Amino acid sequence: MCRYIMLLFLLVFLIPAQAARIALVIGNADYDEKSTHLGLKKLRNPVFDARDMAAMLESLGYQVILKTDLRKKAMKAAIRDFSRRLKQRSDVVGVFYFSGHGFQYKNISYLLPLGADIQSNLDLDEEAIKADYVLRQMEQAHQGVNVMIFDACRDSVPEHFFVQTKGLFDNSLSVGLGSMKAPTGSLIAYATAPNKLSWGGLPGERNSIYTKHLLEVLRQKADLTVTDLFIEVRNRVMQDTKDAPVQQVPWETTSLTQQFCFGPCRQVAAPSRVDVSKLLRQCDRYFKANYFTTGPAGTAFECYQEVLQKDKANAEALAGLDKMAAKYANWAKRALDRGQKAKARRYLTALRKINPESPQLAVLEARLSPSTSNVRAVTVVQSLPSKVLQSWQGHGNGVCLGCLAFSPDGKILASASFDGTIKLWVVGTGKLLRRLTGHQDTVHAIAFSPDGQWLVSGGKDKRLKLWEVSSGKTLRTLTGHQDWVLSVAFSPEGRWLASSSYQEIKLWDANKGQLWGTMTGPSGWVLSVAFSPKGRWLALGSDDNSVGLWEIGKGKQLLNLMGHNSLVRSVAFSAEGRWLASGSADHSVKLWDVNRAKLLRTLTGHQDWVRSVAFSAEGRWLASGSRDKTIKLWKVSNGQLLRTLTGHEDDVYSVALSADGVLASGDRKGVIKLWR
Repeated sequence: MCRYIMLLFLLVFLIPAQAARIALVIGNADYDEKSTHLGLKKLRNPVFDARDMAAMLESLGYQVILKTDLRKKAMKAAIRDFSRRLKQRSDVVGVFYFSGHGFQYKNISYLLPLGADIQSNLDLDEEAIKADYVLRQMEQAHQGVNVMIFDACRDSVPEHFFVQTKGLFDNSLSVGLGSMKAPTGSLIAYATAPNKLSWGGLPGERNSIYTKHLLEVLRQKADLTVTDLFIEVRNRVMQDTKDAPVQQVPWETTSLTQQFCFGPCRQVAAPSRVDVSKLLRQCDRYFKANYFTTGPAGTAFECYQEVLQKDKANAEALAGLDKMAAKYANWAKRALDRGQKAKARRYLTALRKINPESPQLAVLEARLSPSTSNVRAVTVVQSLPSKVLQSWQGHGNGVCLGCLAFSPDGKILASASFDGTIKLWVVGTGKLLRRLTGHQDTVHAIAFSPDGQWLVSGGKDKRLKLWEVSSGKTLRTLTGHQDWVLSVAFSPEGRWLASSSYQEIKLWDANKGQLWGTMTGPSGWVLSVAFSPKGRWLALGSDDNSVGLWEIGKGKQLLNLMGHNSLVRSVAFSAEGRWLASGSADHSVKLWDVNRAKLLRTLTGHQDWVRSVAFSAEGRWLASGSRDKTIKLWKVSNGQLLRTLTGHEDDVYSVALSADGVLASGDRKGVIKLWR
């Protein structure tokens, strides 16, 4: 038997935009080969396939019923309940997804629940579920669009079984699915050609090859028509299996009569923009009152920023910011003409706040004092870390990625390691204050609470632990993640705690230790999370090469910043929240203007992966640690490389900066260095 996927679309009419979308998703994996003569082995991918497909469908607007590891009675009950829900509305799209064991007998496809004891063909109808049973339930429920997806695992029945059971099954039990005729207005898609084997998940991969690429294309190109979408999936699967013993070639039969897309089609008019007219009127009132950057109840600058958060390309807000920048530049020029240097400094400070990239800044600052620009540049360079204050062997194994953190007062440095320990060090002496143990496997992330009283950690054991810093005691253990916890962060006021794992971000009430919500993230691992200084946004770095920006209150993604060519390992906000830095395996650091959703510049110079990034307290420079064993310090305003620090003998896995400018770095050998 093979792994296959079949999608059946009964496209009777074009789907209305307001049509309800309901899906039943089932993943059966926990089979017991001893309980059946078929020798059905436990599977690795189906539950993950089902969970990921459920998350994808939810992101596309479906109400999803997710079930895993069902026996026949429970499986039929779920199908009947699904059918009853479909009957409640006529304008509905129904999707059924199954991942687990399946096969065909006399060209009839069967789905295998857990505990199916099949000893001969006489047991099939009693122990298994016919695929067309699900289809009939859906057809009778409504006349709308039905989608059926069957993902049955490769090699699900041992090859010798087909020889040993010839008499029992009339030589008619066989692998895969036979070719099925697509009814008018429908499309049937297979993971591979009819009656051919396909590949399951590669070693260490979460999904089957076909489902992996189907999910990727749905995430990236759900606006394609289904025919174009499956061409894209087919090309990716063929490329992925080109070196396999048998190349897998996905297959479709179709008789579509109308256009259909999983998401909004590209031909559909773009979604209407957020109505910010009322907010813009308030901005205009601030502007006319000259409340540009200061005001009794609000400012034009803050107001326009809020508009751009809701509508990132709003021309009126962008024009308003440009007008204010021009006014401050003009006022500074006039003040300089009159010899009013103190007033000119105030205007230039406001100009820098509104547009730090203004070309007028350098000109006017040079007029303010002929040596001002040079002095500022020298001051920045002189304040940069340049020499090692202390260096010690912190851990027997490496300091994990992103596993250095200063307490808010800068007196304690926390480090975590692949050896499963967390250590607290006294900054200045390098003395070990205490050692925290409790995780059952490697630790991958740590963060201090804003008041410095707590430390949170996350690791391979899928748990988060909250520690009391003063005593080293475990306050509570948070569970709920289904995979490794790779990053943690406290919100600025300390109320919320964010943690990331595979395809998800969880938000916790830090005081109560309760899960507040789960946000479905990118298609792969979420490697890094960071709160904005005001706590409104959460930035994500992911292995799908993207930088995401989520609005915490609504649990929705506002922006998806693309530009990196490989996974994004670290993200960090500047102190005022306007800039976001991202470090990537493509050897680069990128600086983003958050308010304008715009890439400011790309910082190049590292010769290998950038593992970690951190802003200085005042936000004027940025540190990056790399697999090339160096730390680079960059000037934020122009991207200039200010200094390269060398001394580590292995990959620099983590960098952190204290409020007073001490730089900490940790490497793969467990060596920790403090720089000043």
